[in-house]
Amino acid sequence: MKSAVQAPASKSLSHRVLIAAALANGLSRLHRVSDCEDAQRTIGVLQAAGADIQNKGQGECLVQGMAAGPAGALDAGAAPLSCYVGESGTSCRLLTAVLAA
Repeated sequence: MKSAVQAPASKSLSHRVLIAAALANGLSRLHRVSDCEDAQRTIGVLQAAGADIQNKGQGECLVQGMAAGPAGALDAGAAPLSCYVGESGTSCRLLTAVLAA
């Protein structure tokens, strides 16, 4: 008898694929994205920066990338980007660099 065990989605990889999809041109379909609070914080920041992210449930997300890059305070007329990342150290570390670039 064979049995299969599905490992839970990786929180660390979820942050990275969400960021990569948000920075890519076009629409990305992501599978097995972690639904943890930390990943939700990353999604919130990316949405505030201009990405369109739809959580379809069951670990699937559709991400429309930010064609011109993240919106931020250096763009003419844009408000400074201020988001709450909670206790997500990975969100803070990765998104600080992405948004500063």
